[in-house]
Amino acid sequence: MEKITSIFSERLLKVNGLILKKMDSSIPLISEIAEYILASGGKRLRPLLALSSARLLNYNGPDKDVCLAAAVELIHTATLLHDDVVDKSNKRRNKKTANEVWGNEPSILVGDFCLAEHLNLWLTLTL
Repeated sequence: MEKITSIFSERLLKVNGLILKKMDSSIPLISEIAEYILASGGKRLRPLLALSSARLLNYNGPDKDVCLAAAVELIHTATLLHDDVVDKSNKRRNKKTANEVWGNEPSILVGDFCLAEHLNLWLTLTL
């Protein structure tokens, strides 16, 4: 896992940057929750798989692989936010979940925002 992470370390930084850019909003709570979730870490396995698959399949273009990986991570983040509400979870990776910190409604709305931004990224890939 470390080897593949090191191979794609620069691309992963771009993925994280793109996610933060997509989650930037005039509504401060959206950005706050997004930063909290991204800061909680994780292996970023899905973006790594997307980046390595893109390279393997010669999916070229100006950062198309980064857009693909960010879209995958955004949909995953949305499902985590929604799942924590449904399951009434209060911890994930030994850290309070977003719904524990901000409540269910903001968590669901930010999950929906992630889904919308994921679709925006898919559209940029198909145009």
